[in-house]
Amino acid sequence: MHASGQVLKIILPKEIIPDQLVMGMNSKLPPDIRVVSAEFVDKKFNVNRDTKSKEYHYYFTDNKSPNAILSEIICYIPRTLNIELIEKACELLLGEHDFANFCAESSREMNTIRNITYCSIEKASFAPFSSEVYFLNIQAAGFLKYMVRYIMGALIEVGQEKLSFKDFKNSLTPGTHSHFKKKAPAVGLHLIKINY
Repeated sequence: MHASGQVLKIILPKEIIPDQLVMGMNSKLPPDIRVVSAEFVDKKFNVNRDTKSKEYHYYFTDNKSPNAILSEIICYIPRTLNIELIEKACELLLGEHDFANFCAESSREMNTIRNITYCSIEKASFAPFSSEVYFLNIQAAGFLKYMVRYIMGALIEVGQEKLSFKDFKNSLTPGTHSHFKKKAPAVGLHLIKINY
């Protein structure tokens, strides 16, 4: 997956001005990894426990001639999708649900209830490289392992009319056993922002 909004906490043996730290780290990092900004934080700050919400995007297209330039950041779906059906399924995800059917098996041993605060399908703009690129915009206080990819995998099946709207809805009901076997490829997943 990709992360344009990843947050790290580092403890250094001496104080360094944040702007100088950014420049120094970027001079040593490979070109596909960049530190965007840095700031001083309280010693008690925890990048995981103090998270208020996360925003993920999953970029995809069913364009019959996908652009090679975008092949490492967008998932190509080789069958026409019914975007309206996917949008309706997204509405069902809003609110608090049991996502036991939408996560890695190891995550099912913990509390699988999550509250989705925002979920929609939006049109992306990668002009002039490609047209008809969409993305799932999904936000919550926290996600289970592979949760977004399993959700996207199910949404793709809804859009291809392989998975009924009713079965998708039922999969959010506690106690149902319809764990989705297909998770969407990692290539389209992007962590956009973490809010604290």
